[in-house]
Amino acid sequence: MLNHALNMADLRQEAHQFCKRSLLKVLFKQGKGNVGFSRRDAFIYLTYGWFSLIATGAFLLLMSISWFMLLKYWFGDMLAWGVVLLIAVGFLFRELSRRKFLPVPHFLRQFFGLH
Repeated sequence: MLNHALNMADLRQEAHQFCKRSLLKVLFKQGKGNVGFSRRDAFIYLTYGWFSLIATGAFLLLMSISWFMLLKYWFGDMLAWGVVLLIAVGFLFRELSRRKFLPVPHFLRQFFGLH
């Protein structure tokens, strides 16, 4: 609905690309940055990008805390931290294998969804 109200085709994807180009230019001095955007478009993309980042981060944080508390209640403190560590290692392993830093056996590729 917001896409149509602002007359933009894909606001989420465009805002993501806009923020990515901005960060690459500011932090790493790579790329051209965001040239050719009107002030209105730049404001919309930055605002949408920041609110999206904050909302997603808050949701993930609250869900992580609630799941951890539930695991802690069911299984105790040590096992809950073990599950958190296992999940973290799984995500790290998955990210490293996607970037081709780590060779991955076929059965683990299927398990983590890395086709």
